Amino acid sequence: MRNKQVCFSKTQNKETLFLVKLKMEKKIKKFLKPLKYLFLIAFALGIFADVFLFKLSLGPLTLLIFALWILTVWLFEFSAKISFYLAFVFLGLTFLLMVFRVAVIPGKAIVWLYLFLFWAVGQQLVELMKDAKK
Repeated sequence: MRNKQVCFSKTQNKETLFLVKLKMEKKIKKFLKPLKYLFLIAFALGIFADVFLFKLSLGPLTLLIFALWILTVWLFEFSAKISFYLAFVFLGLTFLLMVFRVAVIPGKAIVWLYLFLFWAVGQQLVELMKDAKK
């Protein structure tokens, strides 16, 4: 009899934690919603600076810019299509940079290509799992 009560309280705790997490997520989103265009502009400028201006490949900067993208996806509620489109933009950009030798390091565009492909595939899998649950 006691085991059933313990299991019930664990289930109840999980539901309570889920509700608390959901409320916190809504509060954070409500706070950051007015800044979503600022995050999008910072993301675009960061990518431009990384590909065209910086000579060195800076890992922490790449992670920061990619975190801005993840935050932007969350705030704008972008689908995986947008991430795939960006990946294809970087594919075309890589080709143009290699042909015209414009950028400092065309390999940086390739890194962004792979990051966006990885993110888009993961995002698509999450969307498919959500659709399967419905």
